Amino acid sequence: ALKNSLDRLAACPDLDTFLGYMLLEIVQQLNLDLGNLYRYDLATETLSLKLQVQDQQVRTQPQVRAFDALLHCSTSNSPIWRKLLTTKQPLVCDRKTGRKHSSQDTLGQPPDESSFQIEVHLLLTLGDEPIGLASFGSNQRTAFTPQELE
Repeated sequence: ALKNSLDRLAACPDLDTFLGYMLLEIVQQLNLDLGNLYRYDLATETLSLKLQVQDQQVRTQPQVRAFDALLHCSTSNSPIWRKLLTTKQPLVCDRKTGRKHSSQDTLGQPPDESSFQIEVHLLLTLGDEPIGLASFGSNQRTAFTPQELE
């Protein structure tokens, strides 16, 4: 994964392109179905979808076909965002535990309507400041190992 990432960075130094490849690499390495990368805006307390990997394709926000709650998520009432800010640890939500962490704004839809068996949400920070969120989902998996979460 590291070699692939360095090769891609050397081939195309554009940061957004590189981040798309990194998201794709994670989805492929962990055999996942979806990866989303959100940028956090402190002034508006929102997460904006910047990149998505689905069906092994990297898509930028204009290429993603989704409803607005997925493209622009409010963090002000999001249990997932609050939990991530508090713990600074990956948050795994399956269909059973997802309800207590769920926020329609963050996940895009209630967990009982989600097609994913399991999701993991990761807080992205620069120093101590939150700068975004990475979320991954799987239709087949039911758990992540500690090594995968690391």
